Amino acid sequence: MSELPKGWVETTLGEVATISSSKRIFHSDYVNSGIPFYRSKEVIEKQKGNNISTELFITKEKFNEIKSKFGAPEKDDLLLTSVGTLGVPYLVKINEIFYFKDGNLTWFRKYNGLAPNYIYHFFLSSIGKERLNEITIGSTQSALTISGLKNININLPPLDEQKSIADILSSFDDKIELLREQNKTLETLSQTLFKEWFVKFNFPNATGEMINSELGQIPKGWRVGRIKKFVKDSIGGDYGKDELSKEFSEKTLCIRGTDLPDMKTGLPERAPIRYLKKQKIDNCRVVSGDVIIEISGGTENQSTGRTIYINEEILSNTDLPITSVNFCRILRPVKKEYGYFIYSLFQYLYNNRTLFNWENGTTGIKNLALKALLNDFDLIVPESDKEILEFNDLVGVNFKKIQKNAAQIQTLEKTRDALLPKLMNGNIRVV
Repeated sequence: MSELPKGWVETTLGEVATISSSKRIFHSDYVNSGIPFYRSKEVIEKQKGNNISTELFITKEKFNEIKSKFGAPEKDDLLLTSVGTLGVPYLVKINEIFYFKDGNLTWFRKYNGLAPNYIYHFFLSSIGKERLNEITIGSTQSALTISGLKNININLPPLDEQKSIADILSSFDDKIELLREQNKTLETLSQTLFKEWFVKFNFPNATGEMINSELGQIPKGWRVGRIKKFVKDSIGGDYGKDELSKEFSEKTLCIRGTDLPDMKTGLPERAPIRYLKKQKIDNCRVVSGDVIIEISGGTENQSTGRTIYINEEILSNTDLPITSVNFCRILRPVKKEYGYFIYSLFQYLYNNRTLFNWENGTTGIKNLALKALLNDFDLIVPESDKEILEFNDLVGVNFKKIQKNAAQIQTLEKTRDALLPKLMNGNIRVV
């Protein structure tokens, strides 16, 4: 082992933090609203800066009972995903009130000579990930144990240096968070405009004055239509093969349903590289204006129908053609300029939980009845596409800015991640 920098000490995580899990919550304790109850899934979404798509709840009374006996997460406590997707850290922020599932997440708190932001970045670093790989157990489902985490070796600089290192890394995190929040605002503004124009029918006339339709009345010049009017093709995906061969010769970035939320913050790093037949890739590679929609994988709490738009900014982020798995479909608009309208429509239906009504199957995995939705859903649309094209021009600026921010986020993340190991092994000193 190389010599430690002056003032650094070798210790274990169990020596510098209290490491535990939560107290067990039973299914009978879940309610429809109250104190949020997080699993690994919710913590991963929070760490990425995404909105939480599904939540469980327990009553305030149950939460207070647990908190009084065993405590609850507080500011600067750290939660680490410990089953399935391992080692994703989340640092609790001020004024967050929630509880979490035992076994799914491990709880770090009551630090002894350890800066919270330092241990957070330790788990993000290649050094931390190597340590976690060494203690991972399980062949069918990977997991981290509390005893294993307590025994992880860590080289710690003095507390002041830890804070200085964390401050440098947090400056990247703060900028990333600012860009994520800006993207959420831009997305919300676009959804608000969609609802005003195409749900409430409050839209500008030729002079720019707002036309307010009577409640429940179809505006003059509008009619009941179908989504298929705006969709030229619904193209199936293909997962292809994981190795190059003579037949499967075309390399592609293959997008899964689970990758769709990540595409709003840049190209998803976990999206697999696959190989397809040339004829297939010619048919199913996405182009600007397309919308990718997930059609399989719904649960009781989360419908199918997660979507992402494709624009030039997304396509320019990779040299590979982008395709999708067969559990997704590519919706190709009649006109490229319909893409943001189609995406915004499906976002509205998804957020409004309407898509639950358009799923097949009563148990297990749900599938979206996409053909029926395209052909049968009652959609109030203008006789001409004037308003839709105007909507495209207005929100297109937002979506292009979102993707530019996403590219900047990925650059910041790569720079931060390159600095991480150098700061944490003492190659770069900040004293």
